[in-house]
Amino acid sequence: FGQAAVDIPFSGTDGTTNISLAVGLDQAATACIDPALGESDLPPFPPAGVFDIRFDLAPYGCPALSTLNDYRNAAAFPFSGSVQHLLWWQVTTPGVSAIQFTYNLPTGASMTIVDNITGTLLNLGPFTGSGVATIPASYTAFGTKAYLNMTYTNIGGVAAPIFNIAPANLPFGNVEVGATSMLQATVTNTGTAALVISNIVSSDA
Repeated sequence: FGQAAVDIPFSGTDGTTNISLAVGLDQAATACIDPALGESDLPPFPPAGVFDIRFDLAPYGCPALSTLNDYRNAAAFPFSGSVQHLLWWQVTTPGVSAIQFTYNLPTGASMTIVDNITGTLLNLGPFTGSGVATIPASYTAFGTKAYLNMTYTNIGGVAAPIFNIAPANLPFGNVEVGATSMLQATVTNTGTAALVISNIVSSDA
């Protein structure tokens, strides 16, 4: 199998079995099953009382399909935008078992987890960096699904800085010989690598 260009593994557990999951982006990915990226359809859920968690692909045009890895298409890299996934689970004991996700998100990625019913019953995040997100047992008492929303900012592709300066023009006006004039400018880097500024040259010596 090939690896997705942006591969974000994490894991979920209700305190019993630990299950590995992954989301991410690739220019060859679709919303359905992509065997070349290691995705495969899963069998039905095990008997009640056994923890299982997966991604439900039905809302994205792939009925009756579910998978542990859910990679989606990026037309080009670096990519900025939001992608929705649908988590689907069976906990050991509904109303008693909480679900914990251990994550390590790369720079440029954040995630939220919200319920798929009204969008107000569960609202976790946004999460960045490393940590643990918990769906409480009070939600697993009745909920078996939730949206995992990923937000990406200039992720993937070759790491590069993105230079921005504001304001674009600095109107100094007339500066007398021997005098000094100062104006403030702000430089920002929204890219994926360090920005180095050196050898600044004036267009008018």
